Parts: sequence; structure tokens; C-alpha cells
Amino acid sequence: MVTVHEAETLLFDKLTPLSPERVSLSKACGRILLEPILADRALPPFDRVAMDGIAVSFSQLESGRHRFFSNGIQRAGEPCLQLRDSEGCLEVMTGAPLPGGCDCVIPYEDVEFIDNHFLVKKRIQTSFLKNVHPLGADIKAGEGALEPGIRLLPTHLAVAAAVGATTLAVSRQPAIGVISTGNELVSPETIPLPYQIRQSNSFAIQSCLISHGFPVRTNRHLRDNEEIIRDALGMLLITHDVLIFSGGVSKGRFDFLPDALKDGKVHIVFHGVNQKPGKPFLFGIHPSCGALVFGLPGNPISCLVALYRYVVPALFRMSGLVKPLEKRVLMSETVMAAKNGFVRFLPVKLVGDASGRWSAKITNSNGSGDFLSLTHSDGFVEVPAEGASNGAWLPYFSWSGV
Repeated sequence: MVTVHEAETLLFDKLTPLSPERVSLSKACGRILLEPILADRALPPFDRVAMDGIAVSFSQLESGRHRFFSNGIQRAGEPCLQLRDSEGCLEVMTGAPLPGGCDCVIPYEDVEFIDNHFLVKKRIQTSFLKNVHPLGADIKAGEGALEPGIRLLPTHLAVAAAVGATTLAVSRQPAIGVISTGNELVSPETIPLPYQIRQSNSFAIQSCLISHGFPVRTNRHLRDNEEIIRDALGMLLITHDVLIFSGGVSKGRFDFLPDALKDGKVHIVFHGVNQKPGKPFLFGIHPSCGALVFGLPGNPISCLVALYRYVVPALFRMSGLVKPLEKRVLMSETVMAAKNGFVRFLPVKLVGDASGRWSAKITNSNGSGDFLSLTHSDGFVEVPAEGASNGAWLPYFSWSGV
């Protein structure tokens, strides 16, 4: 049995980067960027008006002028106009280029239109280039707009579109198979017999992966039959990059997965981690096809904890994510040391106080099979074997992935 740190190190050391592919902007959200994106032009590409109002020469305001006659209207999306008379003004719309001869914008709220003139209200605060977004203030042409190794979010895609990057080099999405095992499992639409339960782990695993940007190619259920598992494993290994099993990895007489993996030439890197829940967690790799195999315990909380703690970070690491995923949260209570020396993963609820500070409070559960209790939590914390004091900052894993 290995420690949590050893399991993470052994796992990450075995990962091979996924090959790149080019996709359109519309298909890039959630993917990992593998190339730098440079600005093909300055942003903004002109002195951009930031508020609807009138554009004037600031020197005229400094000289005490407050009355300006209109020279016309500068609309967004139209060529830049020129102020014909420094004592006049041009009405300007947000997003329009700042007219030539103007260097200050006064919002409509601060002016009155009287007798074909705009009268600037007294005591307004204004300055040179007020309400103007200057040319190149955000980025210069040729500068880096996006760095490789980030997970592309809507904000990143807006930048890529603005600099003309219509296709992006991203990591290929791995072919993932999710396989649940157990004779007691039936499909959700089935009315279970008294000794049966409906499948839930496979749906939780698939939903988690999809929410993190990793679609699932295969979702299967296998009975606890050594021959069935062995036969299915042969085809699954050569058609998938990653296999995620739920159940069949403990010490029971009908937990056939570890032996089936060995018979299938899968090298089991480790089987068993000193953690609670999730002690039977297994990780292996096929030496020839390179497929990764994760064996998650069948108990629902154990399954999800191992998924979020190890599998999701591994998928991001394979995809080229550079930014660390670890988040920490402040504990609002003391957690006693573990009697068996295990690291513990405890579901928590984030609670805000009157000052706006958020901290984590442990939620109650009836053990690793009580997945209903997870609906009252926001995620889980990783508690070291020696425990943690009130006010300690602990690694935190959110069910929402954010």
C-alpha cells in the first residue's frame, strides 16, 4: 500500500502527453491550449470611446468653455471623423473611434442639450482622455495574448477571436471508457428486486468528466464474472486511452478485476492507498498500447473521491494543463488525528460569515455508501493523518470543479 503522495507521484510519472489537434473556436471551450496566441493587431485597435456622450478638445474645457455646438455624430463601425472646429463637439457612441481633434469624452448624463448646443454641467470631474480606451492599452500587435497550458474558458476564446485566431492547437481528447461492475446493479429505469440497486456511479463519473471537458466514449456495465471481465478487457484496452472501472477492486471473492488486469498484461503500478475512503484504489498501465486503467472502489463516496482526487487531475496533466489545480479552504473546526494513520477525505459545506469570509464545515454522512449526504456538501477536504486545527488551510476539491 502506498501513501497519497506516493500514489500521486507514481501516477503522474506514468502519464504521456496527448497528441495535439487543431479545432475551431466553437469547439475549443474547455480544451487545453498547446500554442501561444499572438495579437495580430493592437487592442483596442484605435482610441475607443468608452461611453455614449460628446467628444471635445480637453484644452477647451481647461480654458473654461462649457458650451459646445455639434459637428455631427460619430457612430461605431464607421470611419473616424474629424472635429472641424475646436470650439465644437461630436456626439460619440460607445465603441466608436475617438474623432480626430478630440481627446476627452463627456457622458450624456453630464451635459444638457439647449438651443442646438451641448452645455456641460458645472463641477463635473474630467481629464485628458477621460472615458477613452486608448489605442493598444490592452495589448500591442505581436505581443502574446494567450499562453499555452491554460484551460480555454469563454474569456480566453473571446481574446482568441479578437486577435483572429480562428483555429487553435489543443490537446486531443482521450478516448475514455467508464465500466461499472457488480451483479447487484441494474439500470435506472429498471424496478430493482429487493437485493438489487440501480446504477449510480457510472452516471456520476460520466457527468464529472463531461463537466471538466472530457467526453466519455463508452459506458458499460459488466457482471462479476471472471470470463466476462477478461473478454471485455481485451477489446477495451486497445480502443481506449483511459479505462475507469467502478467496483471489483477490493478483497472480496468476486472482485475479479485485479487478476483480469494482470492476465491482460496490465502493469499494476499500485493497488491500495492509505486513505479513507478509497483504500482499494488501483492504477495500472498497459505497456504496449499505453492505456491507463483506474480501478475506483464501488462505494459511491469512495468512488467519487478517488475520481476527483486522482483521475481528473491526471486527465488535465495528460492534456498539458500547466496551472496547478489544487485549491485550499479554511477549516472552521478542528479535525482529530486519524487512528490508523490514514489521510482522510471529508465532505464539507462552504459557509460564509458576517465579514464575508468563507470556511469549510464538515458534513455528516453514514459512511462511504451514503452518497445522498453528498448533496449537502460542496466538495471535500484532504485531512492529513495528524489531523487539522480550526483555522488550518486544507486542500479542497469542489464537486462543481470550480
